[in-house]
Amino acid sequence: MFHQPLKLMAVYDLIVVIGCSFLYCLPNLWSYYTYSIYPIILPWLLPIVQIAMMSSVYCTIVMSFERYIRICHLCQMRDSSYITQENFRFYLLSVIIMPVVFYIPKFFEIRAKPVTVSYPIPISCSNYVRYMKTGMDEGISKQSLTNDENLEVISKLWKFPPNCTKFNFSMDPFSNESMIRNITGYSTQLRLEATPMRENVLYYRIYFIGLNTIFASILPLASLLFLNVSTVKALRKMSRQEELLINDVVIQAPPPTKSTNEDTASVSPCRFEFLEVFYKKKISLGIGGRGSTTAYSPGGLWMDPAKRSQENRLTRISLGIVWLFIFCHVWRLIPTIYEGIVGDEKVQKWPSWLEIINHLSHTLIVFNSAVNFLIYATF
Repeated sequence: MFHQPLKLMAVYDLIVVIGCSFLYCLPNLWSYYTYSIYPIILPWLLPIVQIAMMSSVYCTIVMSFERYIRICHLCQMRDSSYITQENFRFYLLSVIIMPVVFYIPKFFEIRAKPVTVSYPIPISCSNYVRYMKTGMDEGISKQSLTNDENLEVISKLWKFPPNCTKFNFSMDPFSNESMIRNITGYSTQLRLEATPMRENVLYYRIYFIGLNTIFASILPLASLLFLNVSTVKALRKMSRQEELLINDVVIQAPPPTKSTNEDTASVSPCRFEFLEVFYKKKISLGIGGRGSTTAYSPGGLWMDPAKRSQENRLTRISLGIVWLFIFCHVWRLIPTIYEGIVGDEKVQKWPSWLEIINHLSHTLIVFNSAVNFLIYATF
């Protein structure tokens, strides 16, 4: 079961890495993409990346939950239906569907609209001034020199922009006047604008700040902290119990009974049953005696050594992925909290320190998605 959410998380992490490259990398490398393609795809690509990011987060929660049940509640696989194959498929289906439904409003927050923008175009009129001086020296009037009928031919012949005729220049040969002039150019560009829904104050405060922060950040972080801290504590307790049971003194003692001992008082009835079975097997086989040659591993407390080794490996993978996730995703809370405190209407421009944290957050999120599968390969 553990590998199913891991594979699904790998797919979502790949979407996050590719999507973030289109959102944050290409705009700095390709100007045509920035002005012509980026405004078109952003309203759709950004929600897709956010869906993949949330799905990856909840895949991590499912993995941690599976480890939590297997380690902290050893008999859940036998006595309950928490992580049966059918229920596990339902959990994964929820991970796929829930983020899509939750982020549907994101597809209606931004739109690209064509706008006409003006920009200055510098032109050099030195050839035009030379042409005018030459003509006037020959006694030709300025009106004749700038006649519209001949201007196009003359401008090509003398290699000057026709717009130079709109400016006045000094004909003094000793003048230091600049021959550079600016004309206004116009172009149609795509500009991203917030929709009325995004600008709605209630939508911003309830959904954009409130619900998004809870379901995308606070709830996952709290769940992962609880599940993984509980798993680590359970692993330590299991190790202490195993060391206690394989000790020669303990082996010679009476069979395990319910007691108030700190290490065994909290043992569940199901786990206690396994302890009794383990004790009886050790006594019947003579394990622990000086002449014993039976290789009965401490891992045989609840499962065979190979199975126990595999479970420990999967738990290390889960813990590694979770702690990396917590470190990489906690930074995204800072800009959200800042906007929630200051208010969207007052945030015209973020302070420089918040810009740095925001860029760091984006980088760490991509890093997290990129190395999750490396953790699986390493451990």
